[in-house]
Amino acid sequence: MRGFVLAFLWAPLEAVHPKEALQVLADGSLHSGHHAFHPFSLLRHERDREGDRVSQGLPNDSGNSDLTPSLANVTNSIDHFQGNVSSADVMRVRMDGHGDTLELVSTVIFTLTVSVWMMVAFKVLSSFYPVLYSQRELEHLGFVPEGAGWAQALQDVTSLWHQLKLAIFLKEEHVLEVQGLDAWMHLQFQWLAMRILLLLCVVPVIVCPLHWTHAHAEELFSRLNLAVGEDRHIVLWIHVIVVWAVSTMTTRQLHLAMKGFMGKRYQWLSTMPFPQCTTVLVEGIPENMCSDFRLHSYFSGLFGENAVVRSYVVRNSKLLQKKLERLRKAQRALQKAIAEGDLASNQLVQFRRESVADIKEEVAAERIRLGRLSHALDPDVCTNTGFVTFRTRLDMRLAAREQLGTDSFALQLCAAPEPEDVHYESLILRPSFAQQRLGWLSVFSTFLAFLPAVVFVSTLLSLNSWQQLFPVIHRWRRTSPIAMEMLEGVLATLGLKLMLSFIPSILLRIKRAFLKPVSYSVAQLQLQRTYFTFLVVFVLLVTAFAQGLITTLLYVAQQPAAIVPLLAKSLPLTSRFYVNYIVLGWGSCSCELLRPGPLVLYLSLREFMSEKEACRTAEEDSVLMGTRVARSTFMLVIALVFCSISPLILLAAIVYFLFERLSHGYLLLSAEPRQGDSGGELFVQSLKQVHMGLLIYVLLMIGVLGARGVEFGLVLAPNLFLVSWSLLSLDSFLWTSLPLDQVMDLDDNDPCADGCEHLVYQQPECQEALQTPQILVSRPSQAEAAPAPKAPARAPAPAPAPAAAPAPATAPAAAAARPRSGSRASRKAPEETGPERPAQEEVEDIEF
Repeated sequence: MRGFVLAFLWAPLEAVHPKEALQVLADGSLHSGHHAFHPFSLLRHERDREGDRVSQGLPNDSGNSDLTPSLANVTNSIDHFQGNVSSADVMRVRMDGHGDTLELVSTVIFTLTVSVWMMVAFKVLSSFYPVLYSQRELEHLGFVPEGAGWAQALQDVTSLWHQLKLAIFLKEEHVLEVQGLDAWMHLQFQWLAMRILLLLCVVPVIVCPLHWTHAHAEELFSRLNLAVGEDRHIVLWIHVIVVWAVSTMTTRQLHLAMKGFMGKRYQWLSTMPFPQCTTVLVEGIPENMCSDFRLHSYFSGLFGENAVVRSYVVRNSKLLQKKLERLRKAQRALQKAIAEGDLASNQLVQFRRESVADIKEEVAAERIRLGRLSHALDPDVCTNTGFVTFRTRLDMRLAAREQLGTDSFALQLCAAPEPEDVHYESLILRPSFAQQRLGWLSVFSTFLAFLPAVVFVSTLLSLNSWQQLFPVIHRWRRTSPIAMEMLEGVLATLGLKLMLSFIPSILLRIKRAFLKPVSYSVAQLQLQRTYFTFLVVFVLLVTAFAQGLITTLLYVAQQPAAIVPLLAKSLPLTSRFYVNYIVLGWGSCSCELLRPGPLVLYLSLREFMSEKEACRTAEEDSVLMGTRVARSTFMLVIALVFCSISPLILLAAIVYFLFERLSHGYLLLSAEPRQGDSGGELFVQSLKQVHMGLLIYVLLMIGVLGARGVEFGLVLAPNLFLVSWSLLSLDSFLWTSLPLDQVMDLDDNDPCADGCEHLVYQQPECQEALQTPQILVSRPSQAEAAPAPKAPARAPAPAPAPAAAPAPATAPAAAAARPRSGSRASRKAPEETGPERPAQEEVEDIEF
């Protein structure tokens, strides 16, 4: 982040005093000094200029002499592959011009019409399928299907007035209880965006009358924008003041939002339930400690016998998962046979029951096998990842901050996510260095493959392609040219939005396959960061890639100062496209209410399984909170970047966030399942990304106003330092953990006494047979318990008091705690780390 900030600060300083004047013309070509060259010859021009310097006997730049020919060769290949078509043309981003007003009006009418029909469809679907649209609220109210009062409750929650009231009048405690802090801060970010946009509405009040008086354009939309040929100094100085005002007010609101978040974050940390508040995730466990008992003994030796409550090493349970899947299929087949046949005489039912019983025995045997092999440190079962639950928050905090290994890969500790949020499949086999690099290479390949995919979809949505199959379109073009032109503009933006809707799922699959995030919340955090970058590159900055994506990136890498004129001469000419993009976002908010993905899956799966299982399967990965946060942040960034050039975009953005607030407010409380909660990390990341958008805005205005006079750029250059200081100062807020005094106050209440003994970090497939704390306890007899020496290898009793033996809580636990007899009792347990136990000590190995 600091590197990006330094790059942003250095580029405009080079641009205001360049070695060679560099300008980007309206058609995307570059003009440098007395040379004008084609937009696809950036690096070739650099190579020719180096040749001229050598022929004239001038000193050559040794840092670029070897790189320029290689980059030029790459450029030749890219130009040939791309066919001399700019990225903006590929994305169908059209320049402002004739018909902009009619196209904008048609986009508004089209979006509002579609939104109304989607609201009607939502009302119908919510009545027919309440399991997808109102299930969460009904569960929160305590109603179950076929129960008392179900019909009346269903009628109440699906009424239009109730749905509007639920979406508008949200209560903080209700949202935190149902969805968590991430959902609440996402809704707060929408209010923050509307508050910023309302404050910035003073911009169109000031600059729109000034733009109107410039008689350069005849279009209504163009006359409200900053004219390309604006040369009145009084107007330009007013724009300088506006840029400073926008930056100051926005950074002020962002810091106030961060201060408000601090209280919510501390409250979330204070009320974090046990065992999450005292558990650490351990990665890189050495092979000689890859068992529950040995991991427990190691940390007990470091932090004291009573400091560690339980420990768990993740097992490789893929075979057990396959058996459980067979069991679920057999149970579904049994239910189907019972529904279709006679319970008394149907032989098929009896056969299905026997199959279910046999598979249950296999599952139980596999659980026992996993326990024994894990106890014996079998490398095919034991993994290098586990969880350690401490007794107090202070012990957990001290452990997470200490260095336990001799390198950066051994015994890495971090705060554990929610027990229900852990993705155990990713913990079984952690990604190697090569896998991580392959994952990022796959993400980069997705970036490269996006443009050809957009070309394909744009071709399908192009009227020029369809008129070859349907000649009537050609007649419509002649009879109604204005209407067809407006439809062409709507289809261009709609095609881009359609392609962008598939990107989050692709990115999430790549990250889970290669990067293997440990939890859902971590995956969403990575997705939000990557998807926001994707939107900035392929939507906001795509018009600056007049020479192609790779070509422009390579050239900017050689000439960083070129980014300012590239932005200044490309973005102002396409403001209408971004206004249409935000207006079409109104319809996407209405479309989210329909939940099309889960709806299609639910209707398809309920023919093969029960409605409850079909609903649960359809809703897996249906809510991508990272996608929503990235999209909301990007919409605010677009509005900020174009607020001076096209002030009407502020009004479109306010309407968008209002629609999004109502849509997401209803879905989070009534329809969607609870997902992992990172505690507001998505919100903090969004605030930093808005700052990056502000830096782009300042760079853009430095280029636009600096082209009219160097003095305007020099006055605006310090604004970059203001935004950068605001961005870096966000790190001064210590929001990640509680102050030490609050931690010690919370530790006065023993978390083990909260009645949460059954909520443990353990793989779901192993939880049915494991009801007690999942550690292997070596327990001395009562006679030897008191004088026993303290050693790291000794494991404490799993309960806080009597040192002799913990009392089993349940009957299954008591049965599991019985001493093993026969030959098994005579076998010696695996050797622990640390000093050897006394020979006279009576040892009883209990396997939980």
